[in-house]
This record gives sequence, structure tokens and C-alpha cells, in this order.
Amino acid sequence: GFICQETTTDQCANPTELAPVLATVKKNVATILHGLRVTAHFKGQIVLVNYYSTNYSNALASAGSQAINQALDQGGAGFNVEIADGYAAFSQAAQYSAGNTCDAGLLTQLYTGSTMTGCGVHPSVGGQAILAQTVESVVHK
Repeated sequence: GFICQETTTDQCANPTELAPVLATVKKNVATILHGLRVTAHFKGQIVLVNYYSTNYSNALASAGSQAINQALDQGGAGFNVEIADGYAAFSQAAQYSAGNTCDAGLLTQLYTGSTMTGCGVHPSVGGQAILAQTVESVVHK
């Protein structure tokens, strides 16, 4: 996914590159949450939002999102955080589009010629609303 695009020379095409990327994600999440909970003494709610797959019908894209989510969840362990399952929310919303989040309108639309799918990787307004509802579902009122 996009994290590999930004952190490795060949976008994690070599499977040995993924493990260090995931370890870095886990470490960075733990560092941030330690800063909030321990250093800043923040006692309020914190919600981590799991990543969605850009295409649930693509096993590699989905596996990458699930691996990142596992690293996020592990980094958040012990810091009293809630997990908003953006992965499951987008999966459910894309089910009638054969798992294709682009076809389901969950991703930003780009010029058709600029990408193979015509979609970006960021959530559309509709995708943002689904993620916001997912966060709201785990926030304690």
C-alpha cells in the first residue's frame, strides 16, 4: 500500500521489506500514544481508525491493509484506545460493488486517464462519512 510506496524503494515488492515497515508503524503508534497518555497525562478518549482496503477483491491490497491494521492495534495496546474498524466498514459498504471501493464511490475520483482505476486512495465525501460513523460508534458518550 501507500506506506510501502513512501518508505521502500520498490513498494515492498520484496516480502522482507514489509516486516520492518510494520514494526515502524507499531513503534510510532506506541510512541505517539505514550506521549499522549504518559507525558501529557491525557485521560480522554482516543480512537485509532483502522485502514480500509482500496479494493477488497484484490487479495494483496486487502492483506496489506490488514497487516497495517494489526500493527496499529498492537501499537495501541495498553494505552486504553478504542479501535474504529474502518476496514470492516468499507468492506460492508463495497459489498454490492464486488468489493471494489472505487466502484462503490468510497474513494476520491481522479481523472480517468491519471490512474488505472480513476480513483485515488483517499476517502471520498461518502467514504469520509462512513469512517466518521465508524468512529462515532466506538466513542463513549
